[in-house]
Amino acid sequence: MQLKISILVCLISMNLHAETWSCIASLENFGMPKEYAVNSFERVGDTYMKRGNSVNKSFDIAQETEEFILLTKTYDYPGILVSILDKKNKTYQESYVSLNYSDSKIVKGFCKVIPDEGTL
Repeated sequence: MQLKISILVCLISMNLHAETWSCIASLENFGMPKEYAVNSFERVGDTYMKRGNSVNKSFDIAQETEEFILLTKTYDYPGILVSILDKKNKTYQESYVSLNYSDSKIVKGFCKVIPDEGTL
């Protein structure tokens, strides 16, 4: 009985945080002033799945507070993609850092947070 209650509590707590961030950002920093990146960040368990521009990437949650969610994507080479979801302002920033790429630019955008169906 106690095991059933523990499993139920875990399932409920996972659903409390289920959400999708739908974001749009100007690509002006990349020399494309009239172009936009449209991405979504969907919480899947203890990760976020980023979808957009024909790319799906799984991000680890490095840190989460009441104010922000810090997401990281690492590779098999010395590089990291970092996304910060700002809970207060509903914005995001993203940047890529690598030993082989020295021209790192920041993507900044606005988001709408959509609670997934079935969340409390």
